[in-house]
Amino acid sequence: MIQDSWELEVTEEEIENIDFAQLESWKVDKYIELVKENNETIKKYEEILEKRKAELDFHFKTKEEKLLKTNHFLLTTLNTYAKTQKMQKAKTQSKYTSLAGDIVIKQPQDKLVKPTTKDIEAIEKLYPEFVEKVETKKINWKDLKPKFVIQAGTVYDQETGEAIEAIKYETTEETTEVK
Repeated sequence: MIQDSWELEVTEEEIENIDFAQLESWKVDKYIELVKENNETIKKYEEILEKRKAELDFHFKTKEEKLLKTNHFLLTTLNTYAKTQKMQKAKTQSKYTSLAGDIVIKQPQDKLVKPTTKDIEAIEKLYPEFVEKVETKKINWKDLKPKFVIQAGTVYDQETGEAIEAIKYETTEETTEVK
């Protein structure tokens, strides 16, 4: 278990009462060290979390595989038993009713599979009326972005000065980092 280093809990009132002009440089250095230590602690916790996730995932997959193998054996046994009994038959399935539940054996059926993108050209030659052409639009944001400027909460075109309502903007929060 990771031991927490020195923790600093500061209330809003204490922050308002700090005279930042009188804050001694040794305290600033100590605060920077604390931020670095806290970031390292967060990284350690993230590593522990990832390790535990991997362990849990491994245990889950192992147990799931074991249970699926057991179910496969049991279902195969039930299938063989049900086929020896008198069952209700329908067009696509047969059913044996027991006190604990029903054993339903679905008959194999052929189903069409949707063609992949590789097969579209071959199908288009045979059935062109069923192939839809889809055009996608994309904005070249890398080249378009420098044309705009934000002033007084409105986005303007730098060349024409026209306000552009279709382009939205968001303001990020102020952050302080220690490196």
